[in-house]
Order: sequence, then C-alpha cells, then structure tokens
Amino acid sequence: MPPYKVDDIPVQIVRMRFMPDGKNIVSGGVGTSGWTGVKNIASGVPTVDIRDHRNTVMAVNISNDGQLAVSAGGESNEILVWRTTNGQMLRRFEPQSQSIWAIGWSKDGKSVAWGNTNLRAKGQLCPLESSFRFDGFQMGRGLGNQEYQQDQHTADGLSIHIDDFFQFTVSENGRNLYQHKSLSDRIYSVTVLPGKGIVVGASHRMYLLEARTGTLIREFIGDQGLTTAVAPSPDSRYFVSGSTDQVLRIWSPEETEPLLSLFAVGREWIAWTPRGYYACSAVGER
Repeated sequence: MPPYKVDDIPVQIVRMRFMPDGKNIVSGGVGTSGWTGVKNIASGVPTVDIRDHRNTVMAVNISNDGQLAVSAGGESNEILVWRTTNGQMLRRFEPQSQSIWAIGWSKDGKSVAWGNTNLRAKGQLCPLESSFRFDGFQMGRGLGNQEYQQDQHTADGLSIHIDDFFQFTVSENGRNLYQHKSLSDRIYSVTVLPGKGIVVGASHRMYLLEARTGTLIREFIGDQGLTTAVAPSPDSRYFVSGSTDQVLRIWSPEETEPLLSLFAVGREWIAWTPRGYYACSAVGER
C-alpha cells in the first residue's frame, strides 16, 4: 500500500482493522500529529481523514456493520467515535489527566517535576509544570527547568548525539564508540546514568545499556505507553521516567520493576509500590 503523507510527512501506522467490505481499512498512527481514518487498500488513498488526536493514535476498532469506528490515543489518551462513511464525530471521551512529556529530579533530591506540554524548541526540553515533594508528600508547581536535573547527554566523559527517531551515537572524548539502534521503535528519551549505564526510553520499552559498549544490561517493566522522558537522581542511584500512560515512576537501575509509581491530576495524587503499599491525597483514591 502506498504511504500516506500529511504536510509532506509520512504517516507511521500503529494499528489497523479491515472493514467488512474487505476493500478498506481503518488505521491510526502519527505523522505531524495523531492521525486516523479510512483508507482504500488498493490505492492507499484516504476516504476519511481525521486529525483530531493531538498525538499518536494507539488503537482503532470498528463496529460489526462497519458504520462506526473508535480510535484512542493522543496527549490525553482520548477516545473518539466517528462514522466511517464521512468522518462525522459522534462522541469524544477525554480524561482530565495528560501524557507526561518532561521529567526532572530536583538538585536537592527532595522532589520530582514533570510537564504535560508536548512542545519544545529545537535542542530544548519540554517545560516542567508540576512537582511532587517526597519530604512532605505534597503537590506543587514546577520551579523552572533550571532547578531540576533532566536527561543528561554528557557525563562520565561520554556524549550522546541523537541521530534521528530511531538511533543515537555514543562518543568518548570526541571518539565515536558505537551507534545504538532502537530495540523497539521510536526512541523518545535517553540519559546517561553516571556509573550505571545509559537508560533508553522508547515505544512501549525501556532498557539499560552498558555505557561504553551498548550491551543490553536490563529491561524495565512498568511503563504502559511511550517512555517520553527519563532523568537521573542527583546521586545517580535512581532515575525517574514519564510516559504517555500518564504515570511517573521511580526506578533503581538494579531492579526490573519500579520502586514507586505516582499518578496525579490537578492537586490530587496517589502513589504506590509493587507490593501494594500506597499513599494518596484527600480524594486521591477516587
């Protein structure tokens, strides 16, 4: 099937479903932003073109008669219900929470911060907009990116150069050591964890590499979406990740599962461990 382009950018298809007529498919993915629609199998030309998702469409499905379609994804994991004949929007379900696109650990080690805005200038990180203090178990606003340590591309004499969405090059003192190609799909985040290795966040996969050889050390299990941001703690004993599943997680590089997970909406929050212990705000259990 010929590739479909939006604003001259090819749409990367993530999910598709055949329609009952066997001649068309409902598909969803990402180009310049989220895209879903109906495409003719023979020509690849869309008969319905929907751009109402603000980021990657992660799932699509159709009704038994093929008249309705549902698509899910985007910044808020929103769900859209629309007609396959003309793209008419029937329902939109959208939660108050949003995907995490920036993450940072305060330089004093007492709080983490994150941002939900997927907007950055070239070479810059997304803004940090909310924070959570470990010493007081309370929410706060971001204090500015300069107060927090975000991903590190230069540390331990190493330097990471992002080549494109799917690979990066690691060098030491100006000499290239290796080029790493994603073990999953797109790479969304990467950081040096001094003394521990390099943490890579990709599509539905996060893992740790030996810093100077690129050998896989460990895969981390917990993020249910795209791992969009990673950052080391000031002492490099831990790191924090943010995901499109809207959960912030604290990790040890020696453990497969997260030590702590945090989900926050507005001023309410709930934090939990893999063993089932949890703490929350006044109405966080809801």
